[in-house]
Amino acid sequence: MNTKTIIIPAGTEYLSEIIKSLPANCLFDKGKVGCGGTTIAIKDEKPTVIAVPFISLIESKVNQHENVLGVTAEVTATEIDKYVKSAKVPKIIVTYDSLPKVIDHITPSEYNLLVDEYHLLFTQYSFRGDSAIKAVLKSYKEFREYCFMTATVLEEEFVLDELSDIPLVSAVWEDAREVTVNSTKCEKGIKSTVINRINEFLSGSTDGNAYFFVNSVDFIKEMVKACNLNDDNTRAIWGKSNRKNPGLNRGSSIDKPKKINFLTSTCFEGCDFYDEDAKIHIVSDGSKAHTLIDISTSLQQIAGRVRNTKHWQDISHIFTTTRYSGNMTYEEYKLSTEKSIKDDKKDVEILNELTERNKKNFNENENYITKSHGKFVFDANKVKVDLYNFKQTHFLYKARINVTNALVTNGFRVVERTTNIKNEVVNMDNVDASFKEVVIKLKELENSDEYDIIDVTMLNTTLHEAAFIKYPFLKQILSDKALGFKFVEDNKYIQTNIKNKLIALSDRSEYNKVFKLLVNSGKVAIGSFISSEDAKKLIAKVYSSLDIKISPKGTEINKYFETKPKTNRVRGYVIVRARALFL
Repeated sequence: MNTKTIIIPAGTEYLSEIIKSLPANCLFDKGKVGCGGTTIAIKDEKPTVIAVPFISLIESKVNQHENVLGVTAEVTATEIDKYVKSAKVPKIIVTYDSLPKVIDHITPSEYNLLVDEYHLLFTQYSFRGDSAIKAVLKSYKEFREYCFMTATVLEEEFVLDELSDIPLVSAVWEDAREVTVNSTKCEKGIKSTVINRINEFLSGSTDGNAYFFVNSVDFIKEMVKACNLNDDNTRAIWGKSNRKNPGLNRGSSIDKPKKINFLTSTCFEGCDFYDEDAKIHIVSDGSKAHTLIDISTSLQQIAGRVRNTKHWQDISHIFTTTRYSGNMTYEEYKLSTEKSIKDDKKDVEILNELTERNKKNFNENENYITKSHGKFVFDANKVKVDLYNFKQTHFLYKARINVTNALVTNGFRVVERTTNIKNEVVNMDNVDASFKEVVIKLKELENSDEYDIIDVTMLNTTLHEAAFIKYPFLKQILSDKALGFKFVEDNKYIQTNIKNKLIALSDRSEYNKVFKLLVNSGKVAIGSFISSEDAKKLIAKVYSSLDIKISPKGTEINKYFETKPKTNRVRGYVIVRARALFL
């Protein structure tokens, strides 16, 4: 595959600062999410059709941009015709499935085509091949120019045959986004761990709003039942074509954030969420192979879905390993596949000689064979999908190192804190009280010598253990004789103050402490603006808390973050990225 590279200099926020039009007639690796690739296609002076995988993406983009026509099943031919005639520079966004509907009402040779998140043409090929994917593959050359864009480029061996000869253009960003992946390996399934995590957010023991990226409506339904979730505290978004209902109203990306947010694959690609308090959790259930495929190819996409979260630097990954029998290697599987290919090619000849009645009895979904214009043909893309699925489900989650490699491949610098847990359900009923009340109760039990025999859960988990799950920092405090209950009391039971004091007392470097306290303030996040005066005040406050004898200027922010000067009524800085990675 021919390749070309576009270098994006350090400090650049959006692609539009470097290029004014998307590269033509190519596969385009834009390098990272949230860099404005689709926006370029919407705002340039070229009539454009933008094909996307999900209706939720249409809703998201139409909500952000004026004068864009979103074509869904409800949009009539008359509405399309009216828009095309009246728009000065038509911009039409449509799902893969409905692209033929739009083509019938335009002259494709007068339009550019952007196929957004094109890697999904491959990952969804096995179940959307005829209705959606093939519609795109058959028609893209009819347009004046075309661009297949993604931030999640597949290995070359998994590029669809119809696109394998198209050159690849890659945007290489000199700024690498640094993310800490906090991994929880669950030995007995993921449900109990997620339940406990949900309860932590609902009770307030963990600040912020939880965003769970999952790929199973059934799983959401189980969580709704187990945690008594409702529409007041939970938003769930799943595909409109999925008729299952988890017990909640179907939400959208433009809804107000809730304490708990479940997002399925319909949101993995392209949907923009805005929530400063969002904390991202990726859930990978090794017992359900199909949930791994979308998650594994969308790691980078998921990490950038919430545009303005102040917790961008941390992702929680809750996963289980797969449980497959046998030890077949990928190369061995490829060899066995080659035999199936030979057999299927012979079968194609035989099948095409069958009567129409016998042809109808053939189940093409179980083979590398498909129907095209009434005839059976060998489908090389089905072979690629099969190999890809095997590789992902048998190896990506079989060993933790492979999950790490998947993240690195997607452009992250990864530092992992992996926790192996038995995943026992902890009943938190006895620690539903406020933080202050829990601490007071623990102090009373310490003094009564009874706490070690109190049974507060069906698993004989002590109140201490339950409290430490709900308030992890408590264990550090109560196990340190220099701190203890007095430390909590002196800080008036205010969790934010306690956590910041713990950072100040830690053995981190001074630089590290300052950085962590700046991030914890919630006033500096990637892409956010801070005035010079506010930066000066914030750093002065942090320095004072650490007894650092410096009177900082606003420019001091550049010691900890790469910034871009900007005047937004007042002079200040846009935070581009952290200057260093901290655990």
